[in-house]
Amino acid sequence: MTQVKGNTALKVVEEKKPVLMISEGGKNKPTANDVQKTDEVKPETVVKKEPTLQELKNRATIIHLLDEKHTKLTAKRSSLDTFRIKHESENAQIVVTDANGEEFKSSSPKTIGKLIGFWKEEFDEAITEIEEEIKKQFAA
Repeated sequence: MTQVKGNTALKVVEEKKPVLMISEGGKNKPTANDVQKTDEVKPETVVKKEPTLQELKNRATIIHLLDEKHTKLTAKRSSLDTFRIKHESENAQIVVTDANGEEFKSSSPKTIGKLIGFWKEEFDEAITEIEEEIKKQFAA
């Protein structure tokens, strides 16, 4: 591109900047994409909105409810830890009752142990989810 200023012609050359190239086996093959135009990038200003009083109250209520749920789940998980079964003898019984009043009973230590293990995993997952939600509410 040529510009004329007074009696002098000026040639404006676009400034190009080389890009870092990594080669394999000592072979460099520059391509058309290896040179980029330099553009000034202006940083964007991020404006953080201050939460309203109502939003803060809502968040506090949510955190309080999540904390109560976390406390209940942790207590139930702890009660499972205190429930011990001897695998040598039948010293416990589990009863499952459905909505129609039908019951299933088992006194197998192996079955009860697997059920307690399953419950522990379920409580652990639920506790982790609640903890993540509480952290998310504090970060918001």
